[in-house]
Amino acid sequence: MIAPPVAVPPPVHVIVDQLPAAPSWPVWETTLFAAMVGAIFGILGNAAMEYLKPWIAKQHLKRKMRRHFAEEVSDNIGRLLLANTRLKSALNLSEEQRAETEKMVRQIRDNFRREAFDRYAVDERDALLELKGHLDLYGFYNSIRSKPPADYSELFTHMQSINLFLTSYAKTHGIKLPKE
Repeated sequence: MIAPPVAVPPPVHVIVDQLPAAPSWPVWETTLFAAMVGAIFGILGNAAMEYLKPWIAKQHLKRKMRRHFAEEVSDNIGRLLLANTRLKSALNLSEEQRAETEKMVRQIRDNFRREAFDRYAVDERDALLELKGHLDLYGFYNSIRSKPPADYSELFTHMQSINLFLTSYAKTHGIKLPKE
């Protein structure tokens, strides 16, 4: 079966009243204006970055220092917990075993990690001085370097004070504490 021919509708012309076109700049003027504005922003941005770059670098360094100190303090807390556990268990031991335990605890105390702090204290002193809590760490590491206590009870008290300092420092600065 053949379909009847379909009539094509007549074209529709829509006329919209428009305002007269505003006078516009020639293309070469808009190109020149865009280049000038871009150059001004580029120059100002470059000058601003000269002042921002050292600040950005210092913020990055501080973040890195905090991370290194957190690792170091966390490791030292783990060593300290081991030493304190040994000291507590040595109370019930013989004098000879207690002397051996005391020797081991002194060795743990003398081998606390402090490489990161020493390196930053020498190389990046200005950034270290701006860190929150740097004086606490400085005091801690100086106490570790000082002469250890002579007898067992003083050593036990000394290790307990180190434990108290390190755990409070860790909690203050959001450092995860190792499990006992």
